[in-house]
Amino acid sequence: MRDLSAATLTQTNAVKAKELLTTEYRRVSRQTSQAMISAWKRRLQSSTRASYQWVSGSGPTVKGAMLIPNGSFTADRQEQFDVVLKIWLFFFHKFKDQKEDVEGFMGMFRTHISEGRLCSYGP
Repeated sequence: MRDLSAATLTQTNAVKAKELLTTEYRRVSRQTSQAMISAWKRRLQSSTRASYQWVSGSGPTVKGAMLIPNGSFTADRQEQFDVVLKIWLFFFHKFKDQKEDVEGFMGMFRTHISEGRLCSYGP
């Protein structure tokens, strides 16, 4: 490849450099994708077990990052679970220390509750 460090930077040179880099990026990306697909096909064709695992989805689980309340991201499953649990408990335990008020609840929501028979699923 030609040494461009000594060349004078002009708009024409910049456009040509951009075109060259874009073309090379696309070529390398296509080559990398094809190599990954070929390796994947070889792996699945070489082993019935690998094929079954891929089809059944029992391969390794990819962890996802989650934004947590302090503004950072975490991929730690336990930390993610703790954050979600804390938020859920805020809502589900909001009235845990109060005595239930069925009449008050029904007074507010009776019109939104439809009546019907309970279904029976067993003998």
